[in-house]
Amino acid sequence: MRNYELVYVIRPDLDKDGYEEIKEKVSSTVSKAEGKMQSWSIWKERYSLSYILRSRGAEKRKFSEGTYVISDILLDPQKLGVLKYTLDLEERILRYLVINRDSK
Repeated sequence: MRNYELVYVIRPDLDKDGYEEIKEKVSSTVSKAEGKMQSWSIWKERYSLSYILRSRGAEKRKFSEGTYVISDILLDPQKLGVLKYTLDLEERILRYLVINRDSK
């Protein structure tokens, strides 16, 4: 098991219920992959982005703002692909970055 930091940008038009739905989806994906979500917090809400991001899926919208979420997870490296696949399919997440905190 390794420590990872997951940072992702959520669409700015979501409310608190939308945040909780995404949190629950990511948390359940980590749990199904036999991992553990150690922390989750909104880093910056409706923060101006450096460049315009397009949403994925059927609805192609452009966003100049986003809500940054940061979480620490404990996960087996072989199961990381399952998490990335789930994040790729989630249309409300504009971008994400997974960082290995154990690397030296």
